[in-house]
Amino acid sequence: MQWLKAGLALGLALGLSGCSTVSTWWAAEPEDEPSELVSFAPSLQLKTQWRASAGQGNGKGWLSLEPGIDDEHVYAADAQGQVFAFDIQTGKAIWRTDLDVRIGGGVGGNQSSLFLGTLDGELLALNSATGDLQWRVDVHTEILSSPAANAREVMVQFIDGTLIAYSAEDGSLLWRYDSNLPVLTLRGTPAPLVFNNATIANFASGKMVALRNDNGGVIWEQRLTLAQGRSELDRVVDAQGRPAFMDNVLYSGTYQGHLTALEAATGRPLWSKALSTARGVAVDDSAVYAVTDTGSVVALDRYNGNSLWQQDDLKFRRLGTPVVWGDVLAVADFEGYIHVMSRFDGRFLARHRVDSAGVNGEMKVIDNVLYVLGNSGRLEALTY
Repeated sequence: MQWLKAGLALGLALGLSGCSTVSTWWAAEPEDEPSELVSFAPSLQLKTQWRASAGQGNGKGWLSLEPGIDDEHVYAADAQGQVFAFDIQTGKAIWRTDLDVRIGGGVGGNQSSLFLGTLDGELLALNSATGDLQWRVDVHTEILSSPAANAREVMVQFIDGTLIAYSAEDGSLLWRYDSNLPVLTLRGTPAPLVFNNATIANFASGKMVALRNDNGGVIWEQRLTLAQGRSELDRVVDAQGRPAFMDNVLYSGTYQGHLTALEAATGRPLWSKALSTARGVAVDDSAVYAVTDTGSVVALDRYNGNSLWQQDDLKFRRLGTPVVWGDVLAVADFEGYIHVMSRFDGRFLARHRVDSAGVNGEMKVIDNVLYVLGNSGRLEALTY
């Protein structure tokens, strides 16, 4: 199965209540117009392997719907509660289910089930082979990110600063972790990173936490950055993106804070670089990649945090989380363009428009195929 990190063991030593939110992109000033797209001679030819329609997309909401993928299928949902399964090779529709709910995040899953959260405070499980509803539970709080699961537990992170584990079999509550939520936070929540034995989660306080999957016990906690400034706006330090993981090192960024590398077993910081991002990061053998809150794409040496390159030609284009795609780096923008760059120097190699309504959700790469779900519901599989 290709669900993000599900089924893998992490090398760990195992032994809204009075708050407000602001839009992720509130920091852009009126004069900060999106950069015009620069002309370049493409040196890479992108090919559409297949495309399909996955319902109505985000609707009128500022949602970040993202596809789910296993060995045989690509799954997608729209804001109105339609859920689709497509053949991963051809894009042929396999099944469609109409749940008649307001989906708030993307599709999560394990070997046999799909999990979705709603804006009305429900968590639902579907049979991944048929789309049939297996169970639904009332969780009382809206869900804005994709649930993350292994074979036993489903982890859901909520906008009120809690992370709750549910049984993947029947939806029963297993345990909960409560964080201290700041007075002001960015709108949205990151999806946790779930392994067989532990879950890694970022919180609006700028803190990363490692928790035991069996009982929710804290393995370690580490603050990624400290809030500074006089106003509540100045002190927003959300760790808004899903952490990245490679070779037992975790990488994560914070808004108005730092990009930090931590030892996965202990949470010990290895290096930290001043950088403001409200997105997740990507990592490969040599570098970690991030999008700053002003829209610069940066590459840092993953061993020491030294700057490798910076691409400034996409400023204020509301870029999403970058993804490593074979030998290149890809990032989507608010107009639905996929910008493909060299991983080694940041120069543009190709550009392709998937959805004129934009792309908010994270893109996924499996077997060198890039899967993109646009805001209007267009789902596309790209190769080169």
